[in-house]
Amino acid sequence: MLRVVTDNDLKTGENQTVIVDFGATWCGPCRRLAPVYELSAKINEKYDHLTVDVDANPRLASDFAVQSVPTLVMLSGGREIGRCGNPGNLEGITKFINNTLEKNRAEDGDAKNP
Repeated sequence: MLRVVTDNDLKTGENQTVIVDFGATWCGPCRRLAPVYELSAKINEKYDHLTVDVDANPRLASDFAVQSVPTLVMLSGGREIGRCGNPGNLEGITKFINNTLEKNRAEDGDAKNP
């Protein structure tokens, strides 16, 4: 699912993993990434794909310390677990998702088995 969010409605469930695309309408790489990100939303429908226009939602961009666009941020249970600057294509998005989830699982396993 792909959904546009604003400063007022970015909320994630406790057990929910979401991917947020921070971009801007004037940004060429953001415009090129948009249809690929939509495709990722269809392929990876297990995870909500959200999109935030940084110019229309400066508070969210600031809250997430977004300094360049496009930037993808993955959240799990409301906390950031990964970040990626311009993944470029579907393969880049897929690698970001898989690598972030794998790293997070490994860290969770380390925390449970000190």
